[in-house]
Amino acid sequence: MDQQWEQDLQLFTAIALSDMMFDRPSDLLYLFSETDDNRASVLEVVPDIYRREGVWGNNIAIPDNNTNPGYSGFMEWYNALRQENIPRIVSVFPISVPGNLNTMSEAQAMIRYAHEHSMGIVTVVAPAFHMPRVFLSAISVVVRECPDVSVYALPGCTHDWWHDRVLHSQGKVRDTRAELFRGAERTRIAKYQHEGDYYSGGDLVLFQEAFEYLQDRDKRAL
Repeated sequence: MDQQWEQDLQLFTAIALSDMMFDRPSDLLYLFSETDDNRASVLEVVPDIYRREGVWGNNIAIPDNNTNPGYSGFMEWYNALRQENIPRIVSVFPISVPGNLNTMSEAQAMIRYAHEHSMGIVTVVAPAFHMPRVFLSAISVVVRECPDVSVYALPGCTHDWWHDRVLHSQGKVRDTRAELFRGAERTRIAKYQHEGDYYSGGDLVLFQEAFEYLQDRDKRAL
């Protein structure tokens, strides 16, 4: 990776961790699957979201695929969410993710669902160390398939970065969250911008294309 790529990664990470919603309702709040070690980061932020009256919509989606190691499945997440005392008016439902459950397959299934159901504003939730790749994956699907969808990022609650050695990536990788971001996540972003299983030429768009999308998204939101 060259210096320009590193600078673009830093800028994109800053945006992904501090995205702005412009106080518009979100048609869909999508919770990306995580291992049990990182699940609480996602679930704990949801009650805070619904204390911000008038900003968030009434639809929460979770992937239905629970056959992959590391993800405890829709029903366990659903029950945990209901125990967090989110408003009963909020609908919590599964989105089918065909085949292997991974960040890109989730992004595809979620953005396609939003497009098919006329959900024009989507917010994705993931732990902070995973959020840059999650957000870039969602943007990549929007740019290539569903430009009518506006996607926003909301990082989960902050947990220990330096000491907890947590499982990630379908339970295949264990490290601190800081090292997961610095190592596995950074490496995969670079790799998937040039190769992958879902789009020819690379699963993830380059940062410049993502920046152009975000500039246009925010121009339309103002």
